[in-house]
Amino acid sequence: MIKTVGEGAVFAIQMLMNGSIPKQAEELVLDASESSRNSTIEKGAILQYGPFFDRLNSETLASSNSQFFNLFEYISLYIHIPFCRRKCPYCHFYSVYDDESIKDRYLQALVREIEQKKSLFSKRHIVSLYFGGGTPFLFGVERIKTILDYFDVVDCEITLEANPESISEEKLEEYRAIGVNRLSFGVQSFDQRELQLLGRCHSVEQAIQAVHLAKPFGNISIDLMYELPGQTLSSWKRTLEQACSLPIQHISLYNLMIEPESAWYRKKEAIVLPGEQMALAMYEAAVDITSKHGFEQYEISAFSRPGFHSNHNSGYWIGREFLGFGAAAFSFYNNYRFSNVADIRKYCSEEESVDFSETLTSEERVRELIAVGLRMNQGVDVAALEEHWGAAAPSLSHLEEAGLLVTKKGRVGLTQRGRLLYDAVAAEII
Repeated sequence: MIKTVGEGAVFAIQMLMNGSIPKQAEELVLDASESSRNSTIEKGAILQYGPFFDRLNSETLASSNSQFFNLFEYISLYIHIPFCRRKCPYCHFYSVYDDESIKDRYLQALVREIEQKKSLFSKRHIVSLYFGGGTPFLFGVERIKTILDYFDVVDCEITLEANPESISEEKLEEYRAIGVNRLSFGVQSFDQRELQLLGRCHSVEQAIQAVHLAKPFGNISIDLMYELPGQTLSSWKRTLEQACSLPIQHISLYNLMIEPESAWYRKKEAIVLPGEQMALAMYEAAVDITSKHGFEQYEISAFSRPGFHSNHNSGYWIGREFLGFGAAAFSFYNNYRFSNVADIRKYCSEEESVDFSETLTSEERVRELIAVGLRMNQGVDVAALEEHWGAAAPSLSHLEEAGLLVTKKGRVGLTQRGRLLYDAVAAEII
């Protein structure tokens, strides 16, 4: 079974999200013509030499005529809004109780960090801006607008995460008026028993109503979870059919993982998850049902209607640089990976919020880009990576011989068997 560290999301390598489970073991997944929270990183050296951002020079980025590396003209931004009305028992992302008394102070800290990083993004085309959490919808229209006003977001995908019980038609219209053009709903299931098990605050009816109210956005994504305790293939199929009948453009799938930072971890021995064969059947059902309703699978765990791929999440898999803002947010920029302190009060009170950083060598960067790029149906141009970074890629021949990878038209991609064993493939490469 694929078990990866789980949108919204959105930390470290922005988390190798949930994987897929295939049908025919040797079937080729690679399609070169495809149109196109907290992952554990060992604490490295905290920078000791002056302000961290002084060391990141936006003028040092290498240039290339390669179409792939025109990515360096672009950048994605992630804003972490940690406020939640309730912590779900499976959630391992950094979040805090929805406390109005600290929100203005948190906004001030975000503005401070945006000003600190301004030179890193001011000359770049911002192609996506993602408000994740937490429940960013709860932060308030005026505060979100204040943040947006600091960025040039022309031709930019602007996503806001929301929970179905938190929205109103009036607030949705206000968010749309300030420029938010994509919503991501944490639906998780259209089965009432499963929603209660997951500790969700909304009902099936509220989830359906929320999607219909948000229809004017024209770009709606929902998260769905499978491999839940007691979940059946029939209940999962009903959830998928209900999802596909709604006016949505994107679906992200997550298989349940019991992470150390979650409340369920303390009683993990008592939690019985579906077996591997059932998980396989659930994934196959997702592929079949979404395809039947006109969705295309463009990444291991993502499905969209034509033209509605997630620009933001795709950026993680193709190697686009990103900057994270807010408590616990991760960034990757100019071969530096760094993260902010996962403590809202420290984040608000300290002038410099970075508490972890590491520099990747060219060899490490090539390995990572191959590993994450394999998540995409279009695969990876390994030769272009080697040329750009001036570093040799690891040998992949043994993975091809094992039937996990295949090369087609100069690009390396996963076979269906490779998708099933993606975690092992990625670990072997990295």
